[in-house]
Amino acid sequence: MWVTGYFSGAIVRYDISSTTASSTRISTALTTRSKGITRGHNDNLFVTDADSTVLYEYDDVTGSRVGTFATFSGGQSDIWYDDVSETYFVTSSQTIYQLDTAGNTVNSWTDASMGTISAVALTYTEW
Repeated sequence: MWVTGYFSGAIVRYDISSTTASSTRISTALTTRSKGITRGHNDNLFVTDADSTVLYEYDDVTGSRVGTFATFSGGQSDIWYDDVSETYFVTSSQTIYQLDTAGNTVNSWTDASMGTISAVALTYTEW
């Protein structure tokens, strides 16, 4: 299990395979205000940053920054990788962005009545 620290900018890995969870801090100050985290199409981590316009990709073993994945007009709140559509869903302000595995915007939805969108989860419904 992976978690992010909003004020520390850290990514922490927890081993929950036993009755007592142990944690390993992968790195600190990876982002300014890390919020959402997901394991992506290439098994790396993608971490949203509330204070940055840039969404970065991180190596899931070393915690080192791999590079820029996407850029937005403001900070991001949450991210979800969907392995069915092989796309990412990222919330930023009042917009949800759908990105391909290269970080390009495939689609977006904006709803001003929502205020700031803070989380995203994807579910499938069979009709």
